[in-house]
Order: sequence, then C-alpha cells, then structure tokens
Amino acid sequence: MTRFSAVAMLSAAMVFAASCEKNGEDDGNNGEPGTITDPGQVAQDALVAYFPFESEAESIAQGEGITFERAGGSASFTKGRRGNAYQGSTSEAYLSFTLGDNNPFKSMKGYTFSMWVKSPIPAGAAPFINMDGGDATMGTFLLGIENGSDADGLNLKSYLYSTVPEAWKGQDFTLKNEAFLVDSWMHLVVNYDPATSAMAYYVNGRFVANSVRYSAEDPTADDDPSDQPLLGELGWSTGMTHLYVGSWSQKVTGTGIQDWMAYFPGQLDELRVYNRALTEDEISDLFDAEVEKID
Repeated sequence: MTRFSAVAMLSAAMVFAASCEKNGEDDGNNGEPGTITDPGQVAQDALVAYFPFESEAESIAQGEGITFERAGGSASFTKGRRGNAYQGSTSEAYLSFTLGDNNPFKSMKGYTFSMWVKSPIPAGAAPFINMDGGDATMGTFLLGIENGSDADGLNLKSYLYSTVPEAWKGQDFTLKNEAFLVDSWMHLVVNYDPATSAMAYYVNGRFVANSVRYSAEDPTADDDPSDQPLLGELGWSTGMTHLYVGSWSQKVTGTGIQDWMAYFPGQLDELRVYNRALTEDEISDLFDAEVEKID
C-alpha cells in the first residue's frame, strides 16, 4: 500500500442516479431553462478563486494572493469544456501558482472545489491539485486519483491537513465509484462541511457519497467513526506557499519523490474554489449553469 492510500475513511455511498448522462451533457436546467446561465453567479459570496485555464496568461482569473508562476514540462492548453482546458502528460507536466500571505485558502473553515475533469487511468497516484505545507508527503490539500482505478471507475482521493484540533492532522476520503468516469468529461465537486465533519463527492450535480466523520489515527479510539467527535472548522497549515495543478509538489521541487507518485495525464477545466461547503441546491445550480456554458 502506498502512502497515498494509507489513511482510509469509511464512506456512505449512495446509488448514482441512472438518469445522469455519461458525458455530463444533460439539458442542464432540471426542467427550468435559463434559471441560471453564468456559473459565476452561483454562491458568488463564497467564491474565492477561479481558474479558467485558457492559457498561461489566463490560467487564473480570480484569487487574492494567488499568482501564476510557470508551466512545467509538457503542460499545455487544449480545447476543454469551456474554451481551453489544462492538458497534463504522463512524462512531466504541471502548473505552478504561488500563494501569498493573504491567499484565501489560509482562512477557509470549510471548502468546495468544483471542476470539469477528463482522465484516463494514470500509471500511479496522480493529483489534479496539490497544495504544499502540512504533511511532508501529502501537503495541505490534495485531490486526485488513487491507485486501484479501472474501467469500472476512477478511484478518487481528497485529502486535507488541519492544524487543529491537535488530535488529528491529515484526513482523506478515498472512493472508487462508477460515477467517476474514465476518460470522459465529468463535473466533479468535492467539499468539506465543518458542521458535519464530512467530505462529500458530487458528479454532474448529483450527490455520490460522503465520508463518515474521519479516520482515527489513535488505535484506542472507538472503531465507529460516527461516534467520534466533530472536527469542526479547519485550521489550514500556514506553510502553504504553492498550489500545483497536475503534479505532486515533490515532483516539482525534486525532493521526497516516491515511485508511486505520477503526473496527472488528463484534462482539467473551470476550477472554482469556495470558502464553505455549498448546499446540494447550489451544487445542482452550479452544474446546470456550467452545462449552459460548455462549448
């Protein structure tokens, strides 16, 4: 087992709606055409960063204290769901963004990450997004593909590191599901709700599964995660200095690389970050609006 899969969380998986289109191109309005036509209007008060990935110069459009630094290796931009998208590579590819002292991630108590993803099965554990600091291997935040993916679905992992409470540091939610489409566009939403201390996955506007509290690193803790105390609001690591798209921070810096670490070989588009867990209605509205704008 790799370090990437070492911390396991229990999940309460729900049946993915059969009516959800495989390629994400449903009518996008839930029977109410034109309700919301601009994704930027959804939960506008909570939107703290937006990465359209149009080009190097237009890779980020919103995000206080976040600055595009460079594109590494064979990173490129190709036609995506809305304009261009980031294109990764198995050999070497990444985008690097610097995080200033006033970056919005430092003060987030909960979060939602929303994006379009299209990914084949990578040759190892491959991140869509990795923020450094926090855990020496995993960083402060990571979202990507774990080993174990196959034709029946990708094995996704979201990881967070919080400095409080002291009883826990890094937690993750790893889940393989047929909703996580292989080599086909899907609109993926991942969030953490401090009110429930659970992470959740949504695909194409529909709930897929959520974690059950968190994994106990204390061997004397109760085996039932639902009986564990709430973790509550996050205390993000102050050591965050970079956000990487398509790569582990170690592969960019050249230190601490492990054999199972891979580059993300697929495409990523329309990444939006919110400073709270969006509601199910907001996530549905966001997907509807995203579909309105796809090319």
